[in-house]
Amino acid sequence: GGKPCPAHVSLKDWLLPGKFDLYAIGTQECEGRPGLSTEREKPRWEAKVAAALGRDYAMVAKHCLGTTHLCCFVRNELLPHVSDLHTAHVITGFGKVVA
Repeated sequence: GGKPCPAHVSLKDWLLPGKFDLYAIGTQECEGRPGLSTEREKPRWEAKVAAALGRDYAMVAKHCLGTTHLCCFVRNELLPHVSDLHTAHVITGFGKVVA
């Protein structure tokens, strides 16, 4: 966990840019320190995903909870139809505490 995405991995092969209107990509322990990851450590990963999707997509939401991260991208032509976005989380660990 916490290792950078290998340089030889092509996210385009995995994401298939242009095939979908919306991408919701969740990761755990990606590009951060296991157990200590924060939202500040995610820009490199988000930039890699954005580059793979290309200029036709924009990130409309992102959220972190510990080492879990979710980012959502929408095709630019659909941005006028996207509104009222919210993010939230519910801690469900033992004693409702992030371990």
